[in-house]
Amino acid sequence: MSGILSQFGLAEELVTAPAVTGIASTATSFTVTFASAPPAKAGDTLILTGFTPAAYNGTWSIASVSGSTVTVLSGINPGASTVQGTYTSSVFGQPQTVSRFYDFNSESLKLAVKRIESAGLRAATRVQRSDRWAVNLEGGAGDTTAEVQSRGFGIFLKHMLGAISTAGPTDSSFTHTATVGPLTGLSFTTQVGKPFTPSQVVQPFTQQGMKIGKWELSSSVDGLCDLKITWVYQNESVTVPLAVASYPAAELFSFAGAMIQIGGLEVDVTKVTITGDNKLAEKRRYLRSSTLMKEPIEDGLRDYAFTVDLDFTDLSMYQRYTSLTAAGAMASLSASWTAPTLIGVTTYPSLTYSAPIARQDGETPTVTGPKLLTQAVPFKVLNNGSASPVSFAYVTLDSTP
Repeated sequence: MSGILSQFGLAEELVTAPAVTGIASTATSFTVTFASAPPAKAGDTLILTGFTPAAYNGTWSIASVSGSTVTVLSGINPGASTVQGTYTSSVFGQPQTVSRFYDFNSESLKLAVKRIESAGLRAATRVQRSDRWAVNLEGGAGDTTAEVQSRGFGIFLKHMLGAISTAGPTDSSFTHTATVGPLTGLSFTTQVGKPFTPSQVVQPFTQQGMKIGKWELSSSVDGLCDLKITWVYQNESVTVPLAVASYPAAELFSFAGAMIQIGGLEVDVTKVTITGDNKLAEKRRYLRSSTLMKEPIEDGLRDYAFTVDLDFTDLSMYQRYTSLTAAGAMASLSASWTAPTLIGVTTYPSLTYSAPIARQDGETPTVTGPKLLTQAVPFKVLNNGSASPVSFAYVTLDSTP
């Protein structure tokens, strides 16, 4: 059967633990005690909020779990806790039931099950023997592409950048602002329903330990705003039941509601491409009891880029590129999309990308024939030391990302 029966859904790999009954610290670690055994294991991520002293609050890696007690190697000693907060555990690779569903255009998620073949020689053996190889489960990777909608996409922004905050409601809408933050503890369980031919039975493929390695947001004339995500994941199952899909009522963002600004000035462009590379160490596999990869973590400076295609109308882009001063080569960037239907009295759904400072790279425009001269102008986003290098503001009816 064709792909018209397929579906895509996801859930964050997060669990909430029982109530915290106590917390204590030493010079090198602290322990959190719960009312009952928490749903966590060594290597999971502990997220603490609302504790006093505030030094306990944050994201921590769990060193060990013993009954109802979790130990974290911290290197701090905040002392006795006077206010008990709440705990959430990121359980990388522990599948959750998918509950959020999205229209999608395509996917290329594939599990890599490699073969390790012997190099040993045996008398008169000219072909690899059937008993001289082993299975090597490396994990999976691939892309999904989807059209950005006015609801449901805040969760992607959180996992693309690392942090998100919510304001509202204001005029019936909420603003979710994603900023650059830690990616440790952010993972998904996803499920893709793939229909058999010709039975029309939809076979679920469920991926666990999904992390966003790279992403690309693009928009062009006569098109929609598209999001391509490059995933890396721990494992895949075909035995998890297919989830029942439901979708929120939402609008699409198109080029008709788009605006691009460079240096605070609106610019006429035919296409914009915004990318991010989270620089994850993707193959964290070791000689240990489990051959499955551990959570991919950051392994370098992130790379954010912004490219616009536009007509060669003047020398402004060329002069920024050839500037002999750093200040002259840099500018702020903004790209926004607004949906056409009000969600409040005066508020429309919108998505706004911002980069406070970026360096323009590029090249001299060239003549390649009789057509109008165009130029592709690339920017490398930099860090000004104060504001988030990249942020997204998503205005939506969704009360949570």
